Amino acid sequence: MLISILARNGQITIPRAVREALGLRPGMRLAFEISGNRAVIHPQPGALAAFGVLGNATILGELSADFRDVRNKALQTWAREAAAEGAE
Repeated sequence: MLISILARNGQITIPRAVREALGLRPGMRLAFEISGNRAVIHPQPGALAAFGVLGNATILGELSADFRDVRNKALQTWAREAAAEGAE
C-alpha cells in the first residue's frame, strides 16, 4: 500500500509508483470517482489533450503535424478510453 499525506491546502503528492503505473504527467487532468469511503482516480483527457501529441512544436510556433490528424488521433483515444470506462 502506498501512502501520501494531505496538506492543509488539500493537496497531496501522488507517489511515483502510482504516477508511473497510470502514466501521469504534470499538468494532466485527473478524474475522481467517489464510491462509499473510497476514491478512484484516473487520467481524464481534456480539450487541450491533443496538443500533447504535438510536443514542443506548438511552443516554438512550428506546427509539424496536420492538426486534423492530431485531432482525429485524440478523438480515437478518447473513444477507446470512454469504451473502456463503460466496460468497468
